[in-house]
Amino acid sequence: MSKGYVVKSGAGSSVIPAHSIYEYDTVTIDADIPKHQLGDRMIMSDGRVFHYALNGGVALTPGSMVQNAVTISGHQNMTSGVVAIGETTLIVTPATTNMTKNYYANGYAWVNIGTGYGQCYKIKNHLAITLSVVGYIHLYDPIVVALDATSKITVAPSPWKGTIIMATTISGIPVGVPLIAVPATTATIEYYYWAQTWGPCCILAGGTQVITTPRQTAGHDAGAVIVGAAHGIPEVGWLLNGLQVTDAEYCGTFLRISQ
Repeated sequence: MSKGYVVKSGAGSSVIPAHSIYEYDTVTIDADIPKHQLGDRMIMSDGRVFHYALNGGVALTPGSMVQNAVTISGHQNMTSGVVAIGETTLIVTPATTNMTKNYYANGYAWVNIGTGYGQCYKIKNHLAITLSVVGYIHLYDPIVVALDATSKITVAPSPWKGTIIMATTISGIPVGVPLIAVPATTATIEYYYWAQTWGPCCILAGGTQVITTPRQTAGHDAGAVIVGAAHGIPEVGWLLNGLQVTDAEYCGTFLRISQ
């Protein structure tokens, strides 16, 4: 049986960073490899938490809230082939959109309906898959419940792959805050950085931040946080020490996205 994805021991474990949280990695596609696995967690001695992230196609500014990549149409509710218990390969047919090679590597696949519903697996790799053509997605761990034609598969990349500044109209989930400017990833060069997800941080304010409304949510101005009066949008943290700032300034925040 496969040993599966690399699991670090201990609930408080984290990677040792290969560089500062104030630097980014430049990786030439198909020539270099990143210094860490996508999504790796780093915990500082003061409790701040960071995750290793890959920027998307737009440059990031420091102190801006970022979200995961927008969901790709046609990679949800895909028809499954027959897969036996113990196999480590999913058989899928994208409905409307081609699947780029390894776009979902270190992402996730789950069975959302049909036989085997509720299973979720870490994706290891896959070749390019053409829409309406059967393709194969390789997993770290073996299938524990057999799949058949009634099974429907949905895939998602790592939340920290292809990050973008969170839009005014939210199209994803908040996944962190860059402490530095990060260039846009291109067709030939990828840019990796440490996205802060927990602890004291500085974030762009969308609207006045006041001590009487310390809870902060996302979804007002692009990349900004607002006070907690709005509902139905993700909560991202608390105003730090009740420090008041005005709209478009940067406020001290205790992030509460991911430990």
